[in-house]
Amino acid sequence: MVEKILRMCKRLKQFSQAEIELISDIPLKELHNILNTLVAENKITYSNGIYFYQKKEAPVKIKNIFHNYNAKTIDLLLRCFCASITSTKTAQIVNIGEHQSDRIFTEIRNLI
Repeated sequence: MVEKILRMCKRLKQFSQAEIELISDIPLKELHNILNTLVAENKITYSNGIYFYQKKEAPVKIKNIFHNYNAKTIDLLLRCFCASITSTKTAQIVNIGEHQSDRIFTEIRNLI
């Protein structure tokens, strides 16, 4: 039941208790308990008689494999990647290991 109400909250984004009561056909007391639970869990917020859905922002995880290299090396790696030069040739140009250049190219593709 809580998940159903949460899905409605997500669709409506903002609503009053009366509005969600009409849509959900849940008794007022039970609905009030569910809304209080969602507020306590920070899934929705309550302000001036209006409930607001709290949108979750997924944390962006970016592997920082570039911190081991200086700016000139990173610039060369990116230029080689954009020029479609293979990771084997890039490793020789930039003077790093082939495994490292392959791993960096894979991370660049994932970021794109």
